[in-house]
Amino acid sequence: MADTTTLQPVREHGWAGGFANMFRAEAHKWLSTRFGLVQVAIWTLFMNGLLVVVLLGDMAVVLAEGSQGPGVALEPFVAFTTAFPAIGAIVLAQSAVVGEKNSGTAEWVLSAPVSRSAFLFSRLLALAVGCIVTMLLIPYAVAALEYSVIPSPSVPYPVGTMAAAMGMAALQVLFYLSLTTMLGTMFSSRAPVIGIAFAVYVVSQLVSQFVPGLANLTPMGLTLRALELVIAGSLTSFLPIVTTTIWVVIFMVLAVWRFQREDF
Repeated sequence: MADTTTLQPVREHGWAGGFANMFRAEAHKWLSTRFGLVQVAIWTLFMNGLLVVVLLGDMAVVLAEGSQGPGVALEPFVAFTTAFPAIGAIVLAQSAVVGEKNSGTAEWVLSAPVSRSAFLFSRLLALAVGCIVTMLLIPYAVAALEYSVIPSPSVPYPVGTMAAAMGMAALQVLFYLSLTTMLGTMFSSRAPVIGIAFAVYVVSQLVSQFVPGLANLTPMGLTLRALELVIAGSLTSFLPIVTTTIWVVIFMVLAVWRFQREDF
């Protein structure tokens, strides 16, 4: 019988060793503390408050002009929910890896039977679920309620179209989460992590304006396609979905590769 007073070596079980425990620990921050409720409150008040203003303005125009044409309330809402959650994702993910490295938590956690890839993916998945639920899923659900309660000249709330638009916004959030996670493995301070991530965000905006032909190769292409879907009811290109997914995979492969070489 092994001596229980001495430490016994434990082997990691593949690349996902310790993932379940790590994910539960990360999810706990969203589910069992005020953090998750605060995020729900912030994003619902912000996103859906803007939608209320637009809906009321839309209604006022119709009453003043006596027209019955379709409104445009959903277009700005979709634009908001594909732009601002991306920024929020960068802010929340900036310390997911760097903070753990600087505090020594990463070294302590990885001394247990936890693989480095599980360490990264557990943080990414918890952030992705938390961000998508609080920044997109709940605001979109509340938007459907607002759209049915506030009199508007717009067509009935297009559930399928809005679900697809939300999916593209979620993919854009995942792009910035994976980018920021990758940068966190490459730098030891938050400044370059958040600075480069925001630079990518700004560059993608500029590319869409000045080089429209390349917009579909950037996450901004998802915003344009989501708006196109809401306005026209169909997509002219699925390329942004494909390219953004490829970027996410590349970022996480590079993140794991770099983190495996971190000296702990």
